[in-house]
Amino acid sequence: MALLVLAGCGTTATIQEGDLQHQVRINRSTPSELFVQTNEGERTIARAGISDIDHPGNVLAVAGLPFIALGAANLLGVWNCGDGESSHAFCMSSGVGVVSVSVGLLMTIWGATTWDRSRRAAGAGAGQP
Repeated sequence: MALLVLAGCGTTATIQEGDLQHQVRINRSTPSELFVQTNEGERTIARAGISDIDHPGNVLAVAGLPFIALGAANLLGVWNCGDGESSHAFCMSSGVGVVSVSVGLLMTIWGATTWDRSRRAAGAGAGQP
């Protein structure tokens, strides 16, 4: 399941250039342009025409947090799942709790790393979009 989610989360940024939207991977940048990878090869996009960049990975990074929280809470015994009388919807075996935490960590790390790589390649820390 986690692999399907990760495979569906691409590494392409959405760049708004006027009325056009580009789904591209940002390779690197200069103060005046971005060097992006398309299906046809590398090309440049002038910064002057860019109104917005939606970097990939942030949604996946946030989506992993509930998996971490739910698995950790279960492993810590928040719902007393081992009392034999528990009917809590969130109760799971400790093995499933470990899997939930692991999947959540993988999602969050993958997403955050992808987001950071794209922002760095775009030079977002230099006051650029």
